[in-house]
Amino acid sequence: MMKNVAFIGAGIMAISAILLGTSCIDEYVQDAETQQTGILVIEGTITGDTATTFYVSRTVRMEQTASTASPEQGAEVSILCDDGTQSAIAFEADSGQYIIHHNALDINKKYCVQVKTGGKTYQSEFMQPLQTPPIDTLYWYKENTEAPVDILLSTHDHKNQLIYYMWTFREDWEIIPRYNTTQYAIETRMFNDYIRDYEERPNPYYHCWNRMISRNILVDDASRYTDNQIIDYPIQTFPCTDERVCYLYCISVTQQALDEQAYQYYQNKKKMTEEMGSIFAPMPSELQGNITCIENPDEPVIGYIHVTIPTHKRLFVTREEVFLDNKDCQLFTEDYLIEEHLKTNIFPPGPADLLAKGYRYVYNGTEGIGGKLWARVECVECTAYGTKEKPDFWPNDHE
Repeated sequence: MMKNVAFIGAGIMAISAILLGTSCIDEYVQDAETQQTGILVIEGTITGDTATTFYVSRTVRMEQTASTASPEQGAEVSILCDDGTQSAIAFEADSGQYIIHHNALDINKKYCVQVKTGGKTYQSEFMQPLQTPPIDTLYWYKENTEAPVDILLSTHDHKNQLIYYMWTFREDWEIIPRYNTTQYAIETRMFNDYIRDYEERPNPYYHCWNRMISRNILVDDASRYTDNQIIDYPIQTFPCTDERVCYLYCISVTQQALDEQAYQYYQNKKKMTEEMGSIFAPMPSELQGNITCIENPDEPVIGYIHVTIPTHKRLFVTREEVFLDNKDCQLFTEDYLIEEHLKTNIFPPGPADLLAKGYRYVYNGTEGIGGKLWARVECVECTAYGTKEKPDFWPNDHE
């Protein structure tokens, strides 16, 4: 199940300095006295997925908080259909984050989002769902051994009716440290240190997972391409030394068809957040979308709610295909570490001391040359940069 993720993170960075008008501003610096605050921001997408997330917040003055958005708590958020039905009220999963579990959309009906907060009702325009074409190909490319890994896609509408697209993605990757070990956990009993063997389970610190969701606004217009076919659109890129490809990497891409108004809204937002870089720089002023305050239609509201039935595609990339390991994972003898410790301490260290200093014992059934071997914790325990939360869809039985 894929949750729709709105792009509020990047977009809010400049919202508190918006002048709500119809023309672009060539030169504009807004001081604290004229910053428009308390403007409601509603973002999200009504999709055919079973769980849809909406974000509700208000703009604030820059000096009030490190963020330019204040989450709106206690709002009532629901999805309306033009046949008179209404979804259940959204569950407020986090401050300002509202999740609605909704049935599949009917392509012949229209839907909108309704938000009740502060004694007022806000509602997006009723819209018919756009059926998103499938992603034709999702693939990776690496120009040479040391080149970064590029994730690209190609897509088109075989009916040649839809030309505007937006993409979000989730990345999951399995992490393994450089060294495995068959012993772990330093225990202290009666002032003596012990290294405890694993019992009937594998190394619990050898397989971990990490995840990330897309933050940038990814939109494109297929009319810029021959035959309206988007070719080699860059979704993500990262170094071939990145931990994401140290064992097994997966990217799950969601493609959404947009209408022209939604595309222009996200283009303006992308320009404001990625090119301007500061709320005090020249910026577009057209972030009013399709949301209206029922009691006061002249009240400015920021956000655009579109309705789409998305498509998804998943890509796996293995370590053997792309990984170039340059992590410094040196092995140290215990004698060397004792000598280093004695340079600043009177007494020689025990295993617990080395553990506290960020070292882990590396043992695979035989002693290393020169005695016991140790390495930095990040070279032995995957929990130094991952978690034991394995994705439900992961294709192996690692624990």
